[in-house]
Amino acid sequence: MEARDPVVALVGERAEEMALAEAGPGTEICRDAGIPYFPALGMRQNAVNLRMVMEPERQALFWELLKVGGLRRAGWNLPFRKDQPGKLRMWGMVLALTLQTGPVLAIEPMAGMTPEDRDDFADLLRYCREHGLRLAYTAYRLKDVMELTYPHPLRLALPEGWRDTGFEEMERERAALGEKAGWDLLQREWEGEADG
Repeated sequence: MEARDPVVALVGERAEEMALAEAGPGTEICRDAGIPYFPALGMRQNAVNLRMVMEPERQALFWELLKVGGLRRAGWNLPFRKDQPGKLRMWGMVLALTLQTGPVLAIEPMAGMTPEDRDDFADLLRYCREHGLRLAYTAYRLKDVMELTYPHPLRLALPEGWRDTGFEEMERERAALGEKAGWDLLQREWEGEADG
C-alpha cells in the first residue's frame, strides 16, 4: 500500500482486500470499530480530554485537523449522534493522523457521509497532501471519489493488480464511453464486468 503520493484513493470492489494485503506493519488501519470516544460527551469535550494526554507537539496538529475536518463547528458541544456516522469516521481519521507517524489507511470513510461531510473530507485530503501526511483510503465506487471537490491520485483495483491514474484520465475515459455512460459503466469496464 506504499503510495508515491501522500494522499491516494484506492478504488474498486477489491480495493480493501488488496490494500490490507499490502499494508505494512507501521500502517494504522482506520475503521468504524474501535474508534475511542465517549458518546455522552460532545466533540469538544472528547477533543479536550484527548488533547490533555497528547504530546505537546501533537496537540497543535490535532486541533488543526479537527478544524480542517469540520469537527470544530457550531454544535460541537453536543453529544455524538448515532445518525452522524460521517462525523465519527472523520473523528477516527483525525485521531489516526494525529497519533500515528506512519501511513493511515481509512476503510470506506465516505460511507454515511453527508455532502457537507464529503466537502470536509476533501479539505482533509488537501491538508494532508500539502503537509505530507500519508492518508490512503478505500472507496467501493469510482463515482464517489470523482465527486469530491479535490482531485488526487487514484489507484484502481483491477483483477490483474493496481492501476495508477488520476481524475483527468478518468474523466476522459468516461467521456469516451459517451455522455450517458456514467461512472458505473466505466467502473464495471475496468473491473472486468462490462458484459453484465
